[in-house]
Amino acid sequence: MKKKHLLLTIAIILIFITLKFVFFVFTAPTNYGWNVTNNKIDILITGSSHARQSYDLYKIEKQCHCHAAIFSYPGLDPFSQYEALRYLINQKKITPRLVILEASPFAIFYSPHLSDQRFFHHAPAIFKWQYLQALKQFDPSFSIQKLFQLLVWGKSETFIFEIITNKIVYPDFYHGQYTNRNILGLENFDSLEVSDFTKKLEGKPNNDQINFYQKTASLLKENQISFLFIQTPLPGPIENHPLVKRARSILKNTLNDSAAELIGPWYEKTFLLNDSALYSDSNHVSTKGRELFTDDIIKILIEKNFRN
Repeated sequence: MKKKHLLLTIAIILIFITLKFVFFVFTAPTNYGWNVTNNKIDILITGSSHARQSYDLYKIEKQCHCHAAIFSYPGLDPFSQYEALRYLINQKKITPRLVILEASPFAIFYSPHLSDQRFFHHAPAIFKWQYLQALKQFDPSFSIQKLFQLLVWGKSETFIFEIITNKIVYPDFYHGQYTNRNILGLENFDSLEVSDFTKKLEGKPNNDQINFYQKTASLLKENQISFLFIQTPLPGPIENHPLVKRARSILKNTLNDSAAELIGPWYEKTFLLNDSALYSDSNHVSTKGRELFTDDIIKILIEKNFRN
């Protein structure tokens, strides 16, 4: 009797894993993440929550006469960004003229990892399998227990209700960008925990993450897709911290080795770095900051002839 119960439990778990692995993608929101990628896109912006909050797609599309989208998930690292682009390009899911890549000085100090389970669960089944194979090479802590947690328990509470919640949560997105939300700026920088935020940069950078920035550049060059590595704004007390400057220098040299350029439109603009109203926290811009940053990005796109 116990054996039958065990076999039944195993069978139920396997069926549930299969359902999640194959069918979760069909519950994903249509205007966020994986589902914003298509062959109509001229400009694809990729990255973490910084990418999602830093660009006004309405402005970019109007000024550059193009179709644009943001592919982002919180904490998306260079490894995951590369794997996603490799899949999308190889499967001919995207054929953009330009890819704007988030270049984060913080990202190169973490080992490759999955930071947001939605990035995995919203993805096509083929990508999920490829991603797990790649992740095992770089994350020694990715054990059977962790895999079980991801495939069985991860996001299971939303699996059944995802379609409903997507109708409630994600209408505030347009091609991956926040809309209908006014994100307020800070009154001042006194509340920023600068030392806590920058201490993660005290160690050595992760060579694997550095290599994935370089591999991404090579991938896009091989497919004749133009690209820009852009660092989104950080508040003055963070941006001007010695550890952040050191990390940015490492990142800049990394990209130079790949014949790529690190663009930071606000590096030298002290009046922007020191205006607390342009930032909502230690590493994201407010709505006001997003509009000003987008204006600077549009100037760069027009200068580099990324305008239809």
